[in-house]
Amino acid sequence: MKLFDQIIFGQGGDCFRTCIAILSDAEKLEDVPNFCSVYSANTWWNETRKWCAERGFVVAEYSYPAGWKPAGEMLWIGNGPAERGLEHSVIMAGDHLYHDPHPSRKGLLKVTSATVVLYCKEEMEWYSNYKAGGFK
Repeated sequence: MKLFDQIIFGQGGDCFRTCIAILSDAEKLEDVPNFCSVYSANTWWNETRKWCAERGFVVAEYSYPAGWKPAGEMLWIGNGPAERGLEHSVIMAGDHLYHDPHPSRKGLLKVTSATVVLYCKEEMEWYSNYKAGGFK
């Protein structure tokens, strides 16, 4: 797994794309679209899910209830406010910061949602059949 740093900052930055690149084991950051700025507010999440499915990954987002602690050291994307006044995304391992793609490395003020990216062979097979125009 390669750790990348974001290269676009401020509103429309690419922290979420950077986290997707890390968890999907992308070869280069540039191989992953900057979903949050390339697509509209109404379509970026579906485009993220589609891109991940094409590569055999299932992606889901969950609210993050106060006091909840993930089990183990599973890597996931934590989303929430950063001290810079913007929403931000980081890689978490269990309940602690694993990698902040921003050069400050300060993480989040709090986690408000969790995005999970899991490799799923069945998802890859389903998407291949779907793209071919039917199911086998």
